[in-house]
Amino acid sequence: MATFENIRINQLSGEGTAWFRDLLAVIETLDAGAYSARMADDVELVLNGEVTMRGREAVRDGLAAAWEPLSSLSHDEANIYGTDRHFVHETVVRTETSDGQKDVSASTIWIDRDDEGRLSAARIYQDPGDGTEESS
Repeated sequence: MATFENIRINQLSGEGTAWFRDLLAVIETLDAGAYSARMADDVELVLNGEVTMRGREAVRDGLAAAWEPLSSLSHDEANIYGTDRHFVHETVVRTETSDGQKDVSASTIWIDRDDEGRLSAARIYQDPGDGTEESS
């Protein structure tokens, strides 16, 4: 589950924070269909400066494939700057694969929402360093 206990700055309203907590909870289920259902039809996902997926179906299919080897994914939020419609969050992302491989990475993710409150764009900038942890 996403944690907000280490957050230093949160500029979202209570409603915006609730929307974002809910979005992270859906992401952490690793259900690409449920996540993409919260997106605009023409959503765009960018990873480290390159458009990697455009359109709800492409995002759903791409994330389903990317998340297939994962058994868990969680976020530890550090800061959230911006408005309820356009914001950036700094987070530590922890993943574990079904074979026990653990990884920790720092990410900065820009989020845009459309007029209906759906995710219209996400720009993900992930630390390229090796955050692999040994399984215990």
